[in-house]
Amino acid sequence: MLVWFSHAYTLVGNSWKEPVLIATSGRYGIGTLALDCFMILSGFLLMEAYSNKPRIIDFWKRRFIRIYPPFLISILLISIAGIFLSDLNFIQYITSNDLFQFAENLSFFHQHFLLPSVFQNQLHKFYAVDGSIWSLPYETLLYATIPIIFFTTNKRVSNLLLLIVISLFIALNNRNLSRLPLFDLNVLVHLSIPFLIGVFLSNSFNIYHLILALILINLLNFIDHKNFESILIFGIEAIFMYLLLFSLRRIKVLYQWDLPDLSYGIFLYGFFIQQSIIELLPYAESKFQTYLILSLVSTILIALFSWYCIEKPFLKIKQKIA
Repeated sequence: MLVWFSHAYTLVGNSWKEPVLIATSGRYGIGTLALDCFMILSGFLLMEAYSNKPRIIDFWKRRFIRIYPPFLISILLISIAGIFLSDLNFIQYITSNDLFQFAENLSFFHQHFLLPSVFQNQLHKFYAVDGSIWSLPYETLLYATIPIIFFTTNKRVSNLLLLIVISLFIALNNRNLSRLPLFDLNVLVHLSIPFLIGVFLSNSFNIYHLILALILINLLNFIDHKNFESILIFGIEAIFMYLLLFSLRRIKVLYQWDLPDLSYGIFLYGFFIQQSIIELLPYAESKFQTYLILSLVSTILIALFSWYCIEKPFLKIKQKIA
């Protein structure tokens, strides 16, 4: 939801008004910090899941069923919705090269964020249709590495290796690394750091171990002082997520209800819904609060639809595999 909130500013061209960006003098947006915390949570939960059932093929099958079918359906539904939002007629739309390239997002090896003449007018300050899915290939790649990370059952050895890799990635963070056909190595390195911090927390859920690990990583400062800011931000995020997870484990009341998990639906549809609200009700920039409320309500409704009609049925298949 924090990432969604950040996108709300970006899509109307008001990024500079985003509260955290103002508070940090433009250095950090709330979306970036929230994505880091999400990656910590992902590393923690997926490592827990694999530790409970350490079977590689089953783990990959479960991740595929959780991630891919809802993603495929979202691409299909957004492509259909684009017919009604495009300035082109039906035949022009379905024969456009942009539509076929947008469908190629399903391969995970190609990213194209344009639908034929959709959201390509002066109302939109950001033309990428459903641009939030850019991170999915990176996240999926990291999820797939979990069994490789857990090649040893000795947690002391694996934690030591994790600290070495995290330290290496922090040293590489904010450097000008090469860009591969699909993956930008700068982005991959950045996302790997909080993800591996989450894996470390799963291996050793102990605040003293975490603080000791951060102190050891901080030795990088003696090599290059440019690392200090990265270590500080990732360290604060790590401690915050530890305290949050610790609190959630103690609050048993959360486990008494079968609450819908709206996170994936918000991720898949939120960005597109925000763009659609801007297109259909072109006062988003001048009446930002109204635009925010309308897009929030719409996003939650679609996320509920995604959970109950798409994701939950596939989770039943996932449970059978598990």
